[in-house]
Amino acid sequence: MPPSFFRALERETYAHEPFSANPVLVSSEVNLERVLINYSSLVMWIVPILRIVRDRAAEEGYDHLVKELTRNIAEELGSESEGVAHREIFADCLKEHFGIEVICKTSPRLSHYDPATESFINSLLALVREGSFADALGVIYALEVTATPELRVLGRLINQLAIEKGGTPPLTDEHLLGADTKGEFAHNTTTIQGFLVNHVSTWEAGHRDLLEVAINDSHALCSEAPREAIASGYRNVLGQMTLWWRAMATL
Repeated sequence: MPPSFFRALERETYAHEPFSANPVLVSSEVNLERVLINYSSLVMWIVPILRIVRDRAAEEGYDHLVKELTRNIAEELGSESEGVAHREIFADCLKEHFGIEVICKTSPRLSHYDPATESFINSLLALVREGSFADALGVIYALEVTATPELRVLGRLINQLAIEKGGTPPLTDEHLLGADTKGEFAHNTTTIQGFLVNHVSTWEAGHRDLLEVAINDSHALCSEAPREAIASGYRNVLGQMTLWWRAMATL
């Protein structure tokens, strides 16, 4: 798969509404606490989604993908964050800074969230379970590529909520860019600053880049038909994500 294929998909991401003019960020009246609670569903459900695709890769005999998705899952569960799962770090940060309680487990009941979130997660699950394997790869590739710009949106929402509550924004522009100029966060992964910096600077880029390598090492996926299916799955996620963010702006 030529690098230009992946970079073209990545360029499409930044042209989409959630990352060019996020509707929650431009709305003057939105329930930011509800948005963060709904966003937490993505943090809680990413491991089950990755496991579905990893298990399908094993059934299809794509060993390179099995290895990379297993590594990715381990990272989500704390292999690079002092043994603390990413979902636990995020839940603890919301509780510490805002007193927001979220359900901190994999595969939480979707009825705990707003209908748009239930619909969005169900659409992702349907795509990875019922689509072709290449479609499913497009879905998780989209989730990895969009994670970095989405986390920057998340950071700005966290700062907005802190201001609403009369506090000081916990995240600087440097944090949102993933900069760690003082070397504070490489071994301090469980604060909100460490969570953002490590995701933006290292973890998500690794998920994206190593998934690209594993796809390219799976030669049967590099012909035209699988490539088109990967792109289709990717674009489907971008469309669903746009609808979800628009719904979040109405909370």
